Amino acid sequence: MKKNLCIYFMTAISLLFAGQVLAINSADVSQTGDGNDAEILQRVGDGNDADINQTGSNNFAYSKQNGAGNDTDITQTGDKNRANVWLGQTHDTSSYDNNSAQVNQTGYNDRAEVILMSNSGTNITIDQEGSIGGSSSNGFNNYAGAGGYATNGTQNISQTGYNNRAETSQSGSDQTADITQIGNDNSYDHGAKAWGYNNTASIKQGYGSNGYATGNEGYIYQDGSLNSAIIEQSVSSENFADVNQQGDLNSASVSQGVGDGNSADVTQTGDSNTSNIYQEGAWNSVIVDATGDTNQIDVSQGGDALGYGADHVSGTTATLNIEGSTNKIIVDQGYGGGNDTTITYRNTNDTDSTVEQYGRNNNATIDIAGSGNSDGIISQFGSENDATILVEGSNNTYSSLIQSGDYNESVIDIFGDNNSADIVTANGSNNIALIDIDGSSNVADISMIGNSNLASITQIGAGNMSSIMQNGGGNEVIISQSTP
Repeated sequence: MKKNLCIYFMTAISLLFAGQVLAINSADVSQTGDGNDAEILQRVGDGNDADINQTGSNNFAYSKQNGAGNDTDITQTGDKNRANVWLGQTHDTSSYDNNSAQVNQTGYNDRAEVILMSNSGTNITIDQEGSIGGSSSNGFNNYAGAGGYATNGTQNISQTGYNNRAETSQSGSDQTADITQIGNDNSYDHGAKAWGYNNTASIKQGYGSNGYATGNEGYIYQDGSLNSAIIEQSVSSENFADVNQQGDLNSASVSQGVGDGNSADVTQTGDSNTSNIYQEGAWNSVIVDATGDTNQIDVSQGGDALGYGADHVSGTTATLNIEGSTNKIIVDQGYGGGNDTTITYRNTNDTDSTVEQYGRNNNATIDIAGSGNSDGIISQFGSENDATILVEGSNNTYSSLIQSGDYNESVIDIFGDNNSADIVTANGSNNIALIDIDGSSNVADISMIGNSNLASITQIGAGNMSSIMQNGGGNEVIISQSTP
């Protein structure tokens, strides 16, 4: 025989004169169904409130509140739902206040866990939705977690779909984490496309109260299937990470190690895209927009974290805008700071781009429009160098800029097809090398070692070849070739 259980805990007000602690606890539990279990424990504290409402079968809800101003609201409607909430600290209520947690689960086989040991103003909201009806199941096999210890941090998890998983963990102050995974009416069949299921997201921010972590934020939004996103920010301040994936089989990982003022924004629209971003330094910033399929992006920015050492320079940034498929980009901006990299593709496929900058205040720009442009390589190992590669066309096989030294400037500008260009300057200062190609099947090569050298190659037409080699100082060479 099915037995419904309905329990109501009304308001209990007690004044503890010995410790001068005012406890205004309120607990309300309403259960309708079978196999439900609810437990509320409110210890010494002020203004605690817990509300549990369960409708269905095999539901479980647990709430424990120790502290001041805590609030817990759990609503479960469906089958096999579980919720665990633990707020605040033990009997020292003066240091733990304004905590709040709300869990709302509607669906099948959902599970939510919330843990707070915070001081001042933390809010956690977990919302997992879906319904069971007919042959389709929505919002089941979802998992949502939360974290412990945060000051003024906010965690929001919202999952609508099938077999999604989300985890957040925050330690520090002023942190914000937001995970949203969407998918409805999914069905996984042979030959059928299923979207919004089997997504995984994880956010970890900062160290403990004695660690170095302030002002971190993390957002993850996934609308698609089989996507994976990880944001981990620790031992640093004012970090920001935003991952937005709207296709299938995308993978994004953001880790902003030791430093301050780091910012990362990754948006992938398409399928099977991979982005790995790591930042350690001061005021680093990465923006990646990839629209297409099977793009591989790897960005690692160094710098001197927290201002230690003489090479500490702020303002390192990398901006990647890629629209196309099967592109491979690697950006590494090494030891110094103040390096700037910009890569822009437009409907470009099968392109490899590699940028390495190890000094300070280097600038690298790669802008490629077309398909089949296999290589674009910029390597700068000194400081105050400027390198630009501009390619518009198809099947341009090789464009390379390598500068070792300081105050070098090199430009490769290619308009056409099947062209190849190479510039190498080493161990000098104030070198300038320019390659300008307008045509097809042209080859240009410049190598410079020394100081104050200038080399310029201009090729118009098809089938032109040029080679320049300079070793010394104060040299100047200009080559201009034109074919009908």
